[in-house]
Amino acid sequence: MGYNNLLSGRDKEMYELAQQYEAHLSDGTPLYLEAEDFIDIAHWYSHDYRFINAHEVMEYALKLHPEDTYLHLEQTYLYLEEGRIEEAQKSMEQIKDNTLDEVKILKANLLFAQEKEDEANQMLDSIADKEEVSNLIDMAYMYMQVNKAAKAKECIDKLPEKEKDDISCLAVQADFYYATKELEKAIVFFNKLIDTDPYSTCYWIGLARCYFELGEYNKAIDACEYALVSNDTLLEPYNIRGNSFMRLGNIEKARENFEQAIERKVLSPLFMENMKAMNNILEGKWEEALKTLNFIIESNDPNFRLEGAYANMAFCCMNLKRWEEALEYCQKAHEEDEEEVAVYLIEGRAHLEKGEIKEARTAWEKAVELAPYEDTWYEIGNHCMECGQLENSKVAFLKAKEIEPEYLDVNEKLALLCMMTKDMEKFWQYNALCRFPLTEQQAQEVMDALKNLPTENISLSFTHIIKNWGDNADNDLPY
Repeated sequence: MGYNNLLSGRDKEMYELAQQYEAHLSDGTPLYLEAEDFIDIAHWYSHDYRFINAHEVMEYALKLHPEDTYLHLEQTYLYLEEGRIEEAQKSMEQIKDNTLDEVKILKANLLFAQEKEDEANQMLDSIADKEEVSNLIDMAYMYMQVNKAAKAKECIDKLPEKEKDDISCLAVQADFYYATKELEKAIVFFNKLIDTDPYSTCYWIGLARCYFELGEYNKAIDACEYALVSNDTLLEPYNIRGNSFMRLGNIEKARENFEQAIERKVLSPLFMENMKAMNNILEGKWEEALKTLNFIIESNDPNFRLEGAYANMAFCCMNLKRWEEALEYCQKAHEEDEEEVAVYLIEGRAHLEKGEIKEARTAWEKAVELAPYEDTWYEIGNHCMECGQLENSKVAFLKAKEIEPEYLDVNEKLALLCMMTKDMEKFWQYNALCRFPLTEQQAQEVMDALKNLPTENISLSFTHIIKNWGDNADNDLPY
């Protein structure tokens, strides 16, 4: 059902159905389609994060097919995908036939979301054929949705070898490795999917996501180009391509990309305002960014994600050291989306700056619960370091290193933290793991430079030293 690429080989057909549906809406004439066609249209919209449109399709379809089990299933999945548990429960209750395996898997998914794990497992135990391929795939997606990667892998491993190259099996493997951040493996499977259907926008987008998260921005841009050749009406290829250009420092190309999306009515004109705010943030123009973000919020555009705007406003206030205001914006972001990880990271920093250690720990524990990845721990380490919490910073960077031993400059930061805390044995241990290890003379000179720095300057000095660590590897000093 939801969350997967199973229909992605039918992009063109779904697009044409969506166009037909929109044409009838615009001229006010009635449209009759089979339930499965309405489901395809809803998939088309939800794949592009247009959940309002997807729900409108479901409401229209249910007026024509009020008893259709699969329409209610799809509507429930939509609510689950948005984290709207109460609405999902009400939608689930409309399903009359509770004997279908698809219904049992959906019920288990909902029970997991409600933290009723024992009941969810009992529901799964009642499935008639647990080894049937479609059930294994649905269960794998369910386990991915509830962050049970090991269980999802068990389902994938049970897929028959002779069917593992079928599109549905390739898709679930691609999505699994993307969800678990095994991006190189995901790329292999997205390429296999592309071999089966070179014009599938969905597969190219999946490939672009992987390259973007690996930091291979030129390859991400190339994948987006192919996605847009197939279909230039979806938001995500523009989003990934524009952000890739920004990461490469090509702001003008990013702007051109987003302007194209606005011309094709894929993006709201407000997006350019948001991009302007992002540019201000990148340039450290916090007050200007706040003014633009406030304009966006006051525009009341239903298609604009307010949690992102509030999170960025909190980030600006954090950099302006307006901690109370930052916390207010964090609270507003939580009201829009309780699972926005970046907000909890900022919230923890604001509490730490105010000396509210318990509250900071609670916020960061929530961030790690939602995103137990190396980048989450790394950001916590940075915040602790910037607040002079050197031992806590060290703990966070070690957590990041446990997950990804060579993550960014984690070895350099651990080496310098050990130097600052006078743990020279560990310093030499981490120094040896750096891309450009310091010599004894260089290490002594860094120690002399850092020795008398006040706590508030530590982060700035670390950033400066680490930024130039590899650039001047052959010089006497690393900074």
